[in-house]
Amino acid sequence: ERTFLLSSTYGAEMSSLAAFIETVKVYEEENVHCHLTDYGTRLIAGANKISKDLGILDYFYFEGFPQSPCYVSKNKKGESCYKMRTLFNQEMIKHNIIMPWVAISYAHKTEHLEKTLLALKSSLSVYKEGLLNADKYLINNDIQMPVFRKFN
Repeated sequence: ERTFLLSSTYGAEMSSLAAFIETVKVYEEENVHCHLTDYGTRLIAGANKISKDLGILDYFYFEGFPQSPCYVSKNKKGESCYKMRTLFNQEMIKHNIIMPWVAISYAHKTEHLEKTLLALKSSLSVYKEGLLNADKYLINNDIQMPVFRKFN
């Protein structure tokens, strides 16, 4: 009688590898990378122009790679500030945009960018006022907290 040994050392990865290969095909066929780069570049430029026009570019700005940008929120002292980040997010939510971080998708089109920039303009106008007194504009006292922190 013969023994048949079936090793599945990499067996569990086969589905994810097949999905990866198909994803790469879509990225190449649909030119996804260029879309993400273009969208992110326009988002960063638009957001930073709004901040500059409001005179708050030192306190709120977008940075990073166009495909995965991030925004920086600072208080009047120029320090990174979760209270100001909370105020910004609170105002964006009023415009039906949830943006605790930026995650650009191939599904995002020009109309989404335009809506986001309009919401940014309104939200950053409140942010500018909040630089003087954020508590006046916060709906409640629940401030966003970093995920990794020493104490809850």
